[in-house]
Amino acid sequence: MQKCLFVLLALTGLAGAPAWAQETPPADPPADPAGTTAAASPAAPTAVGSFKSWAAYTFEDKGRLMCYTQSEPTGTIGGAEQRGPAAVMVIQAPDATAKDQVSVVLGFTPQDGKNVTVTIGAKPGKGKKFTLKKFAVGRAWAETGSQDKQIVSAMKRNNYLIIDAVSAKGEKVRDTYNLSGFGKAYDASVKACK
Repeated sequence: MQKCLFVLLALTGLAGAPAWAQETPPADPPADPAGTTAAASPAAPTAVGSFKSWAAYTFEDKGRLMCYTQSEPTGTIGGAEQRGPAAVMVIQAPDATAKDQVSVVLGFTPQDGKNVTVTIGAKPGKGKKFTLKKFAVGRAWAETGSQDKQIVSAMKRNNYLIIDAVSAKGEKVRDTYNLSGFGKAYDASVKACK
C-alpha cells in the first residue's frame, strides 16, 4: 500500500505547489506526474500506522511536515476508461494551514458541471450527503473548512462513505469506502502533526 500511496501523492499534486491549502487547490498537475525525477518528488511517506481500512502517514513537502489519513475504495460500481488510483484523504499540517482538509482522488477527470457527491452513513448508500464542487488535478475538494469539518465528523461516527462522480466521458462511477479504523488513523495523523 505504501508504494501505491507514494504514487498517489505524486499523481495528485502533493508533490508540487501547496495542494493541501484549502483556498488554493492545485491548478495544474506537477511537471512530472509519475514522480520519476528526484526534484519533482516529495520525500517518501513514512507510515504512522495502519488501522483496519485506513492508514496514517507523514511526509515532508519543501521542508514542511505534512500528515494525512488515507483509504482506497473497497468496492466500485461502474468505471471510467483508463482510470488511475482512487482514494479519500484527510490532510493535516502543524501550522493549521491545512486542518482536516478532505479531498477525493477520483482517478479520472470529472465531467464539467457535474459535482461529486459524498454520502456518509451507517449503511451503504444511506446517510448525510455532501457536495464537492472544487476540482483540480483529478481531485474533488470540499468548498470550505466548515464543510471539511462536517465531513470528518460524519466519517468518525459512521460505517460507510460513498463517492458518486461522472467522468469527462459521461461514465458514472460509485466508489464505496469502509470507515472502519478511520477514527484511529485520523487521531494518529493529528498526533503526528502536532
